[in-house]
Amino acid sequence: MRLRACCRSSSLAWLMVWPAAAMACPAGGAVYRLELPGDPAPVELRLEPAALPGPMDLWLAIGPPDGPTVLRLMPVTPMGHGAMAAYPAPDPLPEDWLPSQDDMGLRLIALEVGRDDRLVPYDNLFPEAGDQAPAALALPGLASELWYGTNAGPAPVSLADGLWYLAACGP
Repeated sequence: MRLRACCRSSSLAWLMVWPAAAMACPAGGAVYRLELPGDPAPVELRLEPAALPGPMDLWLAIGPPDGPTVLRLMPVTPMGHGAMAAYPAPDPLPEDWLPSQDDMGLRLIALEVGRDDRLVPYDNLFPEAGDQAPAALALPGLASELWYGTNAGPAPVSLADGLWYLAACGP
């Protein structure tokens, strides 16, 4: 693992950790994990085929490695602007569901390894199934969505916000 100061916001420097050697695999089926020290509960973020026809052919699914999906997210480019958002999908999923303007989407940031082993924005904002999987994904606000959001339920999931690093390639 490498530790490198990467981003400066005002006088605050953020540190990011990522594997020194980037893994290369197709985005469809890619598996990501949070790399938090002392995190006892493994949680995966998987890029799965889209559950409904829409603007992207991959959705994000979050859950334990061998357990049910806790949260499914539909990635979209809101209003055609140059940023990605991920909208929590209801469970069960209606056949005609699309996020509305009233839905709160999470910011979705895909990153790849650029020059000098630095994480840089993914070239196409978000991959399609046959593209190379991003090296890392960020979903700021995911922890709040899992604890307080639409899918919180009677036993909310406690999870820290952080970068999800590519950990495995799917089928």
